[in-house]
Amino acid sequence: MYELALVAALVLLLAGTAALLFWISWGWLLAMGLIVTALGLLVGVPTGMLYHVRLRAALAEDGPLPARWWLHPTPLHERLDADRRRWVLRPFYAGAAGFLAIVAGCGLTVVGILRSPFGP
Repeated sequence: MYELALVAALVLLLAGTAALLFWISWGWLLAMGLIVTALGLLVGVPTGMLYHVRLRAALAEDGPLPARWWLHPTPLHERLDADRRRWVLRPFYAGAAGFLAIVAGCGLTVVGILRSPFGP
């Protein structure tokens, strides 16, 4: 029963989003997309940098870091104890939320451009 409610909620959310994107003018979509993208950048970039700085500081206590650790750092989370993990992952989650805002804002911007008189 829980799964059915979850699927129904997701379908309603997708249909509602599609309806809103259809009814909102292209100018509003473009403006909201740019604003959401800018807010995502303002949140995501500094917290992403803070995450990498904290992860490096936490892992440096245990010895040398692997080469190019910053390219794929998530497997290194298992080397952290509970306290250091909480300290490191708070900015990780905030940066992920900022990234999602950037993606959503870019999507709104593209929809606004495509619906504009200057679109295809």
